[in-house]
Amino acid sequence: MELYPLPFDTGLAWLLFTLAAFWLGTLAYTQSAKHPVLNPMIVAGLLVVPALLLTDTAYATYAESVEMLRWLTGPAIVALAVPLYQSLTQVRQAFFPALVVIVLGASVAMASGAVAMQLLGADLAVILAMTPKSVTTPVAMEIAGRLGALEAVTALFVLTAGVTGALTANAVCHLFGIQDHRVHGLVLGVTAHVLGVARGYSISPEMGTFAAVGMGITAILAALLLPPIAAFVL
Repeated sequence: MELYPLPFDTGLAWLLFTLAAFWLGTLAYTQSAKHPVLNPMIVAGLLVVPALLLTDTAYATYAESVEMLRWLTGPAIVALAVPLYQSLTQVRQAFFPALVVIVLGASVAMASGAVAMQLLGADLAVILAMTPKSVTTPVAMEIAGRLGALEAVTALFVLTAGVTGALTANAVCHLFGIQDHRVHGLVLGVTAHVLGVARGYSISPEMGTFAAVGMGITAILAALLLPPIAAFVL
């Protein structure tokens, strides 16, 4: 594949290109009646990744260029506290059953990725990068740094898990005859983090609320448990 390195400072260019790609993704998502395949993150990724490859731009360079967007994901996730507070009574009523589901689901999500990579013969850095794949990006990147994992690979796994979970979680729930939006939300939050939350809210406030609960508790569990477990195992 022929490469086309950019002859100028790309910091602002990549930031604007990413915003434009996400805007196009949002437009496509809206025009398709919010079809999950056209999630803005998916569309933006399909535009940005080929552009990075064609221009031979390293992930570290791109990450530095869009650091402001990465920083904004933190306040955006914190802002989910508002709809959670508005649904506090509903969350309280189902909290303990939901907590059991989240703990089991998060444990399987974290362990399954590491085991799969190990079975495929991946080296330790890739195995560690895979472990926080179901955790929302800001937390996953922090965990990856503490584990000594490849952060670029972790970012790829997080995006892949988010896209896959957002596309398939509802279908899997329906396959098993599960209609409760609270359960759908928990599955989305545990498996697909912020993309799952977005998908949940696009279907119903109840599903989005429980997706946010699932995502938040999964992130807490991963941040508290993965570094000491990795240190003990290694």
